[in-house]
Amino acid sequence: MKYYSKSTRGFYTEEIHNKMPEDVVSITDDLYNNLHIGQSNGKIISFDDTTQLPILIDPTIDPHTTIRTKQQEATNYLNSTDWYYIRKLETSVAIPDDIVTKRAEARLLLNQ
Repeated sequence: MKYYSKSTRGFYTEEIHNKMPEDVVSITDDLYNNLHIGQSNGKIISFDDTTQLPILIDPTIDPHTTIRTKQQEATNYLNSTDWYYIRKLETSVAIPDDIVTKRAEARLLLNQ
């Protein structure tokens, strides 16, 4: 038999755990497996107070984290393509248009 605790957000089995939190609820093997599969696919295990069972929910996305992530990606892109400008200065080899465009987009993102 498998169990889930809302307070610890953990799974328990009688075979492994001698002591369990007071709020454990019994869950089926199917639910246990589905929760682990869902969690490995990016879902979050939460608790449904109505059914008193663990459920899968979509993670919430913090817009500030998303912006910071995009800005870090833009910085990384600029750093990884700086050599095109050094090459142009030293050898006069043209910078590909797509690189110029993407770098301009990256700078705009960083200036927001």
